[in-house]
Parts: sequence; C-alpha cells; structure tokens
Amino acid sequence: MSDLAVGSSDKVVVECARSPDHSALFERHTSCVGSAKLPEWPEENSAAMARGRIVLKTLAMDSTRFTSGDLCGLLLELFKEAGLPEELSLSSVKRLILAVREHMYDNPYHNFFHAFDVFQTTYVLATTTFTMERLDAWERFALLAAARCHDLEHPGVDKGFVESAALEYAFRDKLLEKHHALRAFEIMKDSEIGVFQGISTASYYAFRQAVSGCIIATCPANHSEFAANLATLTGEGGVATKQFEMELLLRAADLSHVIKPFPVATPYTPHTTPYAPHPTPYTLHPTTFTLHPTP
Repeated sequence: MSDLAVGSSDKVVVECARSPDHSALFERHTSCVGSAKLPEWPEENSAAMARGRIVLKTLAMDSTRFTSGDLCGLLLELFKEAGLPEELSLSSVKRLILAVREHMYDNPYHNFFHAFDVFQTTYVLATTTFTMERLDAWERFALLAAARCHDLEHPGVDKGFVESAALEYAFRDKLLEKHHALRAFEIMKDSEIGVFQGISTASYYAFRQAVSGCIIATCPANHSEFAANLATLTGEGGVATKQFEMELLLRAADLSHVIKPFPVATPYTPHTTPYAPHPTPYTLHPTTFTLHPTP
C-alpha cells in the first residue's frame, strides 16, 4: 500500500477504493505475504515521529495526518510500550506490521489508516481504564493484534453486499469478521513472519481464542446481544471477564469517533454512496464512510 500523505500537516485524502479484480481478490485471500515479499521497514521520519509521539497516547491522534510509513513506526512504538511477550522478537512484530499493511486495501474507509486509528484508540482506552495492567503479556499482545487485524482484507462493503454480488467464494467465511480473524492467523503463522516461534501449544490456542473473540466482537450484527451481555455484567453482582473487557474495548475503539475532538473525528464523517448498476466488490455500500479533507 502506497503512502498517501501529501505533507506533514495535510490531510490524507482517500478518494476511491483500489482493489484487485475478482480472480486476484480470491488469489490474494488464499496466500500470505512472507518476509521475502515484504517491503523494507520504512525509513524513520524524525519530524513526523516526534509530532506523533506528542498525541500517540491520547484521543487527539489523527492517523490521516501521517504517511503509512510513519504509522508503521508509531505502531511499533505502542507495541513496545504495551510490553511484548518474552518469546516474541521485535523483528517478528515489524514483519507482522508490514504484512498486515500489505493485506489492507485502499478503501475509502476500511483501510490502513482506519486500522491504525482503531489500534491506537484501543491502546488509549486499555491504558486509561487500567485494563492493560490486568492483562498478561500475551493477552496485551492479543488485544493489540486483534485491533491491528480487525478489518484485515476488508473489501469496503458489508456482508449483504458480498452475498448479493455472489463474492463469498473470495472470503474464508461469509461473515467478514471471521475472514479477518482467519486471515490474521494465517499471516501470523507464516514461518517467515515468526510470531509463534517458541510459544507453547496451550498459549497459542488461548491467544487464538482471545484474538478471534475480539475481532468477531466488532460485528455490527452482534450489537443487541453484546449490549445485553454488557448490561448483565455491569449490573448488580455482575463481573466481566478479561476477555469481555478486551472485546468491549476493541468494539468501543471501532466506534470511537463520537468521543474524539471534532477536528479528529471530522474526516470520518459518514457519507452515502448509491449502489452501482453492476455491483462489484469495489463499489461502495451506502453505509461505507469516506475520508475527506477538513475545510
């Protein structure tokens, strides 16, 4: 995915989706980007990194003011701040960041910049609510990995559109959130990425369950059930599990623009776009959001 910023303080404007054709989409969803195919780690822009660090742990962070290369560096900063598991090398985390970037499409909304926004907001919410302190190292990494991958290979349209356009064959599951989760693990399990080298079988399955649960919790169709569970757990005598807390944080981060400063939230204002006469996986659904420059 190419860098889209046009200046140190300019908004990044994503004008249109750019996804592969049907056959390429299927091929891309059945392969992984190994380290041999990954680009080099982006050269650090010291000015951008300094600017990013000022707001990195706040809700004032605006991902659209940085290039994707800058955001890779800031992602790594937060992973390190959270405290990585001893078994996990920094080089593996770097390769994971790059691999996920390569598997994000330039959709108007569900793109690399949105994924960073949700990741960073998840970190802020987890630290300010002290949830991060209650999690062990692999649980912290699970929460952040889920946030990083929660819209992996998102086509820019919803489940209904995928079904109406008969495109289910191009995805691991007709529920997009399951596709995101499954593809996340195919990438992380790639020997060239090396996330799970040295991890025990029990830890792997606990990690997988945690990540998958968090990603699937972002499904809009589950809102009523999720809200009912939240009401029960926050009622008298209710006790939320760490897993539910993690799912709640990611779900909240995915919908967090309403709690952010207006200049930060403005680029994510929803706009409707009509269906095209001949639906394709690259046509925007009426509920798709569009990034646009702030006046």
